[in-house]
Amino acid sequence: MHKLVGTLFLCGHSILASAYQVPLTSPALNLEVDHQLLDFSLDYAWQGRFRDAENQVDLAQSISSSLRSSALNDLLAAKAVLRMASVLELREERYRHQLSSEFSRALSAHVNLDIHGSYTLKKPSRWASEQLTTDYSIQLDTELLDGRLAMTGTYRETFKRRRALQNTLTAMDIDSRYHVGSGLQLDLSGTVMRTSGTTTAGFEQQRLQAGISWSPASDYDVSFRLNRREDTRIGRDDIFGSGSIIWSPELNWQLEFRYDDYLVEDMEGILFRARIDLGPG
Repeated sequence: MHKLVGTLFLCGHSILASAYQVPLTSPALNLEVDHQLLDFSLDYAWQGRFRDAENQVDLAQSISSSLRSSALNDLLAAKAVLRMASVLELREERYRHQLSSEFSRALSAHVNLDIHGSYTLKKPSRWASEQLTTDYSIQLDTELLDGRLAMTGTYRETFKRRRALQNTLTAMDIDSRYHVGSGLQLDLSGTVMRTSGTTTAGFEQQRLQAGISWSPASDYDVSFRLNRREDTRIGRDDIFGSGSIIWSPELNWQLEFRYDDYLVEDMEGILFRARIDLGPG
């Protein structure tokens, strides 16, 4: 199947209709190409605004597009897409350009692989420095024992550079859940983050959590957890407990009691929260 679709949209407003700031015109262009070898879409728009007080015109443009190949995805038994987004404001001299990619594939009947990457170049204002950020992550999802055991592992690395300053963040996450039965579930998760830069010494943060949750009925949920938090930057290593009781007797309201040794500014605390849905209107 071959399809080419193009759309041009143009709207305008009278300058006299606004007391301070109005859009002069907002053209938009949409282009789509649908082919077995190539699927491509492009959206382009720009806007002009007139400032009465300053007698100036602001111009801005935005571009977004995506690219994928159905034939290549079928050949690799995967889902892959490439995306691009760009926003530019001329008068303020600020911009944000990003190129990102996504790739996912089932390695087996029980293991899925997801890979994400992005390249971002931005300048928040005319006085700010340009910042470059590269980010990528790899994630594995596994389900075993007829779905009773679920595990997720993620590795992520982020690199930021502004002028001569550089900063690198590396993070590893593991999350696992085991359904024992009768509404009983065991949880084990952990996070390790390492940060290094040109102006600060590297440090490491670790968070570990082991817990148990139980739902004896559809409207009750009880959980207890043991947590460990370590931060080499401040030389701190803490072990603390937490728990919660959630009662949802009706779909439109819920009561929650939560206890945490570090709930409020590293102090013991008890949180009570009620949610009532009054419906639309």
